[in-house]
Amino acid sequence: MTKTIVERLRNTLLKSSENSENTPNIKTNRFSAAVATAFCHINRFKKENDGGEGRIVIVNVGYDVSREQNSLMNIFFSAHKQNIVVSVADIGNSSPVLQQACDITAGRYFKVDKPSNLLQYLMCNALHSSENVSIFKPALDTSVDYRALCQCHAKPVLIGYVCSVCLSVQCKFNPICPMCKLVFDFFNK
Repeated sequence: MTKTIVERLRNTLLKSSENSENTPNIKTNRFSAAVATAFCHINRFKKENDGGEGRIVIVNVGYDVSREQNSLMNIFFSAHKQNIVVSVADIGNSSPVLQQACDITAGRYFKVDKPSNLLQYLMCNALHSSENVSIFKPALDTSVDYRALCQCHAKPVLIGYVCSVCLSVQCKFNPICPMCKLVFDFFNK
């Protein structure tokens, strides 16, 4: 009987977490899929041509990538291991996730004030070889916000609840992880 109650409670919690408007839809991670595809193309090119340099330049026009933080950070750490530099030209609102990507991969994050000057910004900050990095002065703002973003509200948090499986951060306690659907076991030790 206790098992039936626990199972029904679990199913109810799962349904409520699936129906929640705050739960990110994993199937809509188009931005991270595009970056991962670019990463794969660079890896294939490097293998076919015995090395070479890899670089991903992201022009962000205000798309909020905070909901895709987990998958993007995995991609950026993999890019760092493969010596692929990620640079970001930000035309819209600044993105802490993309700032972190540039910091992790030794790329440049720069704000484009006038979209008509985008080519000039790209030429000076992102499209040169790694040997010429020291010639061009770096972007002025070098501070990077490394606070985790809550998966339910996409807001930075200093202290939160972290899922032990998918490492998603929540601002409030939830007995079932909304990202990977892990049910936290509190009663068995």
